[in-house]
Amino acid sequence: MRQVFFSALKYVKALFTDHPNDMGESYPTHLVWSLYYSFCFFIAAFAAFVHAFFPFLFKTTGSTIASQIVDSTEYRRDDI
Repeated sequence: MRQVFFSALKYVKALFTDHPNDMGESYPTHLVWSLYYSFCFFIAAFAAFVHAFFPFLFKTTGSTIASQIVDSTEYRRDDI
């Protein structure tokens, strides 16, 4: 019974750490980067939404943010 518990615990831990470890990051570091990207996507989506109704506003905001996100992820990937 004890072995099953520890096996399950190891499996759950792996769910949270395998991908960050593959990226060369700890769970907290990966969490912060993911939150940062989600905030950037939120801002880009908001700017694109406003731009849809008012084309003279936020003309390049969405695409600029998207380019910065891609550049950042490629830079982080190069560090691995």
